[in-house]
Amino acid sequence: TERNTLYTTAVRCITQAWPSNEDRVHPFPEPDLNGSQYATALAVTYLALHHALTPNPRPALGEQNPADLVLTHEAKYWALSAPPQSTTEQHAQTIALASLFSGDKATDLIPHLEQIGEAPEAARALGKWASTYYSSNETTANPYIAPLHPDRLAERLIETALFADPTFNLEAHLDLATPRQAARAIEVLSRASDHSTEAQEQLTRTVRASLPQLAVKAVG
Repeated sequence: TERNTLYTTAVRCITQAWPSNEDRVHPFPEPDLNGSQYATALAVTYLALHHALTPNPRPALGEQNPADLVLTHEAKYWALSAPPQSTTEQHAQTIALASLFSGDKATDLIPHLEQIGEAPEAARALGKWASTYYSSNETTANPYIAPLHPDRLAERLIETALFADPTFNLEAHLDLATPRQAARAIEVLSRASDHSTEAQEQLTRTVRASLPQLAVKAVG
């Protein structure tokens, strides 16, 4: 099938990019790609990346979202540079906030981190970390907050790290957001709504409740 062909090609290309992993992925596994979670080429590619980076034996995947598999690998890299004593949950929430709101400067993320319960000192440390992690201008004196890419991966992280928490209050975050951050969040959630019921519900509920405040932000 097209999915199997794409998967095999992707695994081969990935292992060629990381030769040190080549002995860990032969023979290629033969996953069942008939599930709805593999309906997109990107999802199949996520699974190929996961298999290329995972030593044998590989656990059964069931109906797990392929994006979650890639985020598991990404989390290992977050931990290498994140503030000391910070947790995997804090890393995921910080990158999710950075992806949802972005920011023109490192301090733009601090109010959002405090809103989810981070102490001021931890919020400053995590905000500073996020401002350099994906930023292309990390060597400048004032790096900006850059999101995780590709977009679908960031959207899944926002869903699992933020929206899965029943205490997450998007309306409160939009009140804290700069005008550019608010516009960014609406754009991200509008895009995610095409394939995420949770994003659609969050966006619809919050825009209905916060439309006057958002209008004020929009006009400056």
